[in-house]
Amino acid sequence: MINSEIHLTLLPDALKTIFLLFLIALCTPLQAQEYFQNDIKLHNIEDKYLLKAIRQLIRSESLVDQDFQNGRGYLLVKKKSMASDSSWYQYEMSVQYAAIDVENDVLFPEYYGFVDKRIVMFFLDDSAHFKYKTGQKTAFLKKLEKYLAPKEPVKKMVNGKMVKDKDFRPGNKYNTNPKKVTLRYRHNDLPLILSEYL
Repeated sequence: MINSEIHLTLLPDALKTIFLLFLIALCTPLQAQEYFQNDIKLHNIEDKYLLKAIRQLIRSESLVDQDFQNGRGYLLVKKKSMASDSSWYQYEMSVQYAAIDVENDVLFPEYYGFVDKRIVMFFLDDSAHFKYKTGQKTAFLKKLEKYLAPKEPVKKMVNGKMVKDKDFRPGNKYNTNPKKVTLRYRHNDLPLILSEYL
């Protein structure tokens, strides 16, 4: 077998350049898909403006959704980068009700916290791809369980056979177009809180 280093020295300069460009093109998408091991961390929310915006979302959703009034639903806080002006910070907040699939790492937050007895999930880096240990995801799902529709055992047909499904949630719902509350501010500047509920 020929060593790749020796093999490259045998190629003409033009072929070397083409070969190297091909290798770079091949490796670039693979690097973009790289996953990083992460931990789901409990976060103490101290930013008073962020707390105010989260509480506004809780109040607004309580007025329009019966399930939320009854204690169901969790909050998502996503940090958004503003391409036009990097000096701005922006967070988008919304409410969801659906159960999370333990296999889907992208649905698990980097951080979580609690505001007014509600669980809040934080997604602060939308450019990174995180992987979480199964034990961590299971522990987080136990915390999330009380905010979801209760499970009911049902029988269903799978591949022509009747099987039991212990994890069926008849009231499970995914909000496809949730209303948002947006917090936007610059460092040392008064924040702007925008709500789609108004």
